[in-house]
Amino acid sequence: METIIKLNTTNTRNGNPRRLWVLLEKGIITKAWDEGYSGIGAVPENLRHLYKGTSFEVTIKEYNTTKKIYAV
Repeated sequence: METIIKLNTTNTRNGNPRRLWVLLEKGIITKAWDEGYSGIGAVPENLRHLYKGTSFEVTIKEYNTTKKIYAV
């Protein structure tokens, strides 16, 4: 089973967003896309239907680690 969730943390000191779209396959993170100012557009079009509105607040460290390991 595949699903996409959104991870949110605080903005940078300059006000830039820090949000990730994360693809989970069988409950394991396999890919992540930095949202920037693209919204769901950061996710490839063929995968967008997997997002059902689930989002989580994470720490800056969790955001950075997930981005570093899984960003496409």
